[in-house]
Amino acid sequence: YDWDWRASEKHFDQALALDPAYTRAHIFYPFYLSSRGQSQEAVRVAKSALDLDPASPSLSHSLAVQFYLTRQFDQAIEQCRKTLEMDPNFAVAYAVLGQTYLAKGMNSEAAPVLEKYSALSQGSADSLALLGYSQARQGKKSQALRTIEELKATSKKSFVPAFYLALVYAALEDKDQAFLWLEKGYDERFARFAYLKLEALWDPLRSDERFNDLVRRVGIPQ
Repeated sequence: YDWDWRASEKHFDQALALDPAYTRAHIFYPFYLSSRGQSQEAVRVAKSALDLDPASPSLSHSLAVQFYLTRQFDQAIEQCRKTLEMDPNFAVAYAVLGQTYLAKGMNSEAAPVLEKYSALSQGSADSLALLGYSQARQGKKSQALRTIEELKATSKKSFVPAFYLALVYAALEDKDQAFLWLEKGYDERFARFAYLKLEALWDPLRSDERFNDLVRRVGIPQ
């Protein structure tokens, strides 16, 4: 939340030094590394963590995310499937699997996976946004717009990160609306901004200078 990347690194290092077998540090440290652009190191650390506890769905999922963020999509799909073999109801594995299908342009394959994620997460905001993204990429513009309206309606009752509305607008290639909501998300300091430079789902905006400016303002040191 503070976007204090140096302090984050210091505390990760301290946590791992105090207890090299501490699972939660191993789950999250690769996310920090990948956000810094240290993709190969992130994957290596995530693999090493999984070696400590090969039956952990959480550690398997962490590795799947690193494969996704580093655009090793086939490996991400395989790792998501391994996670779901360990726990068929590990909801976020469906989210990453669906996102990876979307990143590969496999939009029809993504849809049922994301519907499963939405069911398991009880219609969470991110699951709705990913469904909206899938609808937009399948050319179902009216459905994607209805999903946006559903997210807006939900936001009147509970917190919905602006990031998710921006994501659906990005899929629709409505750049002005996407950047409007991204700016709101920037003000909210939403966690997934740490991976803005990496996530393939933002590719429709990547050539726009406004996107590069936003990445710069998030301030991730490279």
